Amino acid sequence: MQDTYQFTEKMMLAEQARSMPFGAVWDEYCRRAGCPLDGELYPAVAAYEAKVLPERM
Repeated sequence: MQDTYQFTEKMMLAEQARSMPFGAVWDEYCRRAGCPLDGELYPAVAAYEAKVLPERM
């Protein structure tokens, strides 16, 4: 990811790895709140960036 300039995804995976001891609890909280889970978050961010960023230029 470093070599292909995917810094956002790299940062999100690093944060996901740091939260591993309590990750299952967080996933259940997100599930109940209707939010994307850690592994599902980056595709939502990428879709948002693909939609919004071109409009800003």
